[in-house]
Amino acid sequence: MPSSYAPSSARLAFSPYLAGAPPGAIGSYADPEPQGGLLPDALAASRAALQRAVMWRLRELAALSSPSGEPPLPLTWQPSRRAAAAVEQMLAAGARPSEVLGSRSGPGAVDLSRVPPALSGLCLLGPPDLALALAAPGGQPQALVGKDWTALSHSCRGPTAPGLAPGASSPSGSLGPLGWVEALPRSLGVLPGLPALSCLPWQPPSLAALRAFFRDLHPRQRHVGVDDAVLPWFRDVKAAAARAVAAEGGVRAAAAFAVFGVPPGWRAAVWETALGLRRPKSGAAGTAGEGGGGGGRSRAGDGGADAVDGGRSLDLEDAAQFEALCAQALAQPMLLDVVVGEDVGPGVGDSQAFFLFEEPVRAMLLAFLRDGQVAPRLAAPPPAQLQMGGPAEAMLAPSPAPQPLVMGSADGDAAAAGGAVPYYPPCGALPHKGLALLAAPLCYMYDKPAASYKIFRAMYCRYWSKLVSLSAAAPPRPALPGLLRVFEALLQELDPPLNAHLSRLGLLPACLALPWICTAFAGALPVQEVLLLWDRVVGLDSLMPLPLLAVAVMCFRRPVLLACGSAAEVLAALADISQLRTVPLMQAVLFSGAEGEGEGEGIGGGEEGGSGGG
Repeated sequence: MPSSYAPSSARLAFSPYLAGAPPGAIGSYADPEPQGGLLPDALAASRAALQRAVMWRLRELAALSSPSGEPPLPLTWQPSRRAAAAVEQMLAAGARPSEVLGSRSGPGAVDLSRVPPALSGLCLLGPPDLALALAAPGGQPQALVGKDWTALSHSCRGPTAPGLAPGASSPSGSLGPLGWVEALPRSLGVLPGLPALSCLPWQPPSLAALRAFFRDLHPRQRHVGVDDAVLPWFRDVKAAAARAVAAEGGVRAAAAFAVFGVPPGWRAAVWETALGLRRPKSGAAGTAGEGGGGGGRSRAGDGGADAVDGGRSLDLEDAAQFEALCAQALAQPMLLDVVVGEDVGPGVGDSQAFFLFEEPVRAMLLAFLRDGQVAPRLAAPPPAQLQMGGPAEAMLAPSPAPQPLVMGSADGDAAAAGGAVPYYPPCGALPHKGLALLAAPLCYMYDKPAASYKIFRAMYCRYWSKLVSLSAAAPPRPALPGLLRVFEALLQELDPPLNAHLSRLGLLPACLALPWICTAFAGALPVQEVLLLWDRVVGLDSLMPLPLLAVAVMCFRRPVLLACGSAAEVLAALADISQLRTVPLMQAVLFSGAEGEGEGEGIGGGEEGGSGGG
């Protein structure tokens, strides 16, 4: 390990889990795939390598976060009396638990001063980890867990120059989220693709199949994000249509509407309807859902004459649940709260677009870790699910996995007494690098963290959980391996010379797209463009727009990339894509020079990508 990161032998002595449990001793994770088949061997080996690294880092974080000469920090602990008293005083003065929890330095914040500077930016799971695991499935897991892997686990906000801390930007400029790619072995460039993806039991869709799937994206259709910028009447028509869709409350109608983009003032209402979170109201639709009352949404259900009152009571219930989760975080901090803080700080707090939402995002993610309703709703199995084996020890959850339990709840205590073991964390999903960026854009849609949290939880369970899952699911609803496989195949079909040029420079194209895909382009594109992209994700009920846009960016920057003579120049050319527009790029890469209108068999046995008019 690098000297700046490696703990001293004296510190290791206080961690029996580090000293006595080598990474190879950790058991495998044998969770079946959603389709009913077992995970292919290569992906299973990649998942096992990720699990070993996660367990190693968690134990190392516990050891290094504790004061010198003391035992490792436990997985959960009780706050000090002074901190508890300060929290009680603020709550008594009228502050909400979410307000206290979100503060970076308040009494409810995790004491980050005990984290050594060498661990600044440490994450349990990030794009570099996924790239290495997929590039060398089952090859040398000990090497992945050791020196190379831990060196890449920092935030990598820019290239590391001599004398700079890991993740610090060098004077020569920042490479943004692609800075870690420079540390990958150049030998990866000779590979035709990430080796673990070749074992997927399906063929990637062709360009013709993608045109059929994305046929509603054709330029002859009018789209929010393109036509509304030049046609004022189109904006008015779309706003009226969005009002009608939200009033009707139909899930299919809302999804079909979102394929063509949603006006900013109605995005929250349409998304909630498409995700089944909103109850249809009787009569005319209510007020715009974005930037309005914040929590003015209701769960899915049957509308009636008292739908408005029913929605209001359900909103109060959602807000109370969110505040209860925040109160649990204040009452019982977790070691993983440190990881969340290291993600929110640089990802949101240091962002020009999101710095205003640092406190609500921190409260949302800390509440998310403790939400027991997340685990049974995940659309894809996480790379690792843990359970507590003791106050200071976590282990991989066996298969079948234990029931998710909310910490401190009566149901959780009863289940634990009956022999069930809760997940650690209770949501069943470990925080990964970029999780804060998946939550921050939603804060533009609401003025209350409870409302933002509700839709974030729904979108994570349905979509974002797939961004770090090593499932072998096929299009149109693939997980991360499938998304990368679609990217590789589409780029090779559209521009083989560009693909070959990047390989000659020692770069694997999938590694360049991995940070964009893992964060759904949040933080890479302007907020409005990110939300326009997510409109298509919700409308198509698929993450397929992500690899499509990644290929479009590569093709758009083709002249610059072909002129690059080194890997560093390529990374610099792709570091800033903030001036690009989402919808025109996707339309250009799909339909530029197309003779037909996208007829033919679509992805997944002719499944439609969307319906309805623009």
